[in-house]
Amino acid sequence: MKKNSTIKPGVKIWPDKYIPTSSIVNRNIIWGTKPQRIKFTENGIEGEFNIEITPESASLIGSAFASICNKHLPILVCTDGSRPSTAIKQSIIAGIISSGIKVLDLEHEPINVLRYGVRFYKGSAGIYISSKNNNNIINIQFINELGANIDRKTEKKLDQIFIREDFQRCSSYNIGSIINIKNFYELYIQNNINNLKDVDQIKIKSPKVLIASQDERGALITSILLETIGCKVSIDYNINNFNNINDYFKYFSEQVKNNFLFGAVINKDCESFVLFDEQGNIISQDTYRLLTTLISIKLGEQNIIVPYTASLTIDKLADDYNVKVTRTKSNRAETLNQMLSKTDNLSLNPQYILNYDAILSTAYLTAFLVKNNVNLSSIINNLPQFYLKHHELPCAFTERGRIIRQLIEQNNPKNMELYEGVKLVSDKGYAIILPDDHRPILKIYIEGFNQEFAEEISSEVVERLKKMLKNS
Repeated sequence: MKKNSTIKPGVKIWPDKYIPTSSIVNRNIIWGTKPQRIKFTENGIEGEFNIEITPESASLIGSAFASICNKHLPILVCTDGSRPSTAIKQSIIAGIISSGIKVLDLEHEPINVLRYGVRFYKGSAGIYISSKNNNNIINIQFINELGANIDRKTEKKLDQIFIREDFQRCSSYNIGSIINIKNFYELYIQNNINNLKDVDQIKIKSPKVLIASQDERGALITSILLETIGCKVSIDYNINNFNNINDYFKYFSEQVKNNFLFGAVINKDCESFVLFDEQGNIISQDTYRLLTTLISIKLGEQNIIVPYTASLTIDKLADDYNVKVTRTKSNRAETLNQMLSKTDNLSLNPQYILNYDAILSTAYLTAFLVKNNVNLSSIINNLPQFYLKHHELPCAFTERGRIIRQLIEQNNPKNMELYEGVKLVSDKGYAIILPDDHRPILKIYIEGFNQEFAEEISSEVVERLKKMLKNS
């Protein structure tokens, strides 16, 4: 047991357990080696159902989160509809209402619908519970009052409250109420259609769109939205018949080719999709980000928000239209907070929609193509060229500080930026070396002024880092 730790009366600790410094141990430690902490990933908490995340711990998580929220405003909660997620949701709700806070239960909706719901009902926060890997893994995402994921500082605060069990509790007279809200997606669709322009033109042309998703709810909501604005929508349900997603993409591409305005395979979280043009070509994520920049500018955006690691081609495109570019830290929470902080409650930022709401994106993309009477492939072909490469290298948490320090010491300060990680700049392009917040890896982002330069920088930087890691 380390210094300044407190063991509460009656708590049993089995042999060979590790108690970190300044811990407050309230429960028996029988399994595992130390008191349970909240295991954060880039997208909230993840853990095995009934092992790392149990109904008991979920109730404490609900109480801990309620303790950092405004007790006068409701917390919205919903799930992906799976049975394990629903079980964990009930426990989280119990923890919240025992802290005296009202809960609005949206039941089963995609996370982007929850994000909008938090803004619509002016909630203090939201919690989204989903499952992965045949329901063995539970994921819990925490949403702030803007509808964005909570930041790293708030995660650490939540973790400390959870460990210490320093929860706010209420008397039986002040237990929070639970209000069940069914089919909130209908309001989500209607309110966002009201913000969409050129619907009359879409109804006249009645374009055909093909969609697919492993989340049937997401596919249903998307089809209702597109049909409401005048599209002819086809849903392909064969996605679950393929063991390999790349094989499905080949199949889906053939279905789209020359038959539809575009095709979209919506991810299970409904926040992103894989986009196919009318010729069946897959649009890469980097190309899609550039496309969303162009569409956002055309829709009137004057300040484009992008992660620090995004291509410099975005800046060049923005310069052509005299538009400002703001770069954020590369984690999702930072970008989401920046995008959502500049919109009012019921009118979402087009750039947020195009990057983080796959459902609404299909409608905005349709409207843009119909209004400008163009094919998706022709727009893509006219976008500026860029040359990016991405790598990941294993790097222990204990080594990342040494690697970053050596990079700073070995390079000329005039050729470096230290906004996030280390950015090494040359006359051929740049490389960003960035330790991951949650995984023991180094992420490497490279952009060259041509393909040859990108390959050259990539080879040089990766080999250099491998040698540094080998000499640990």
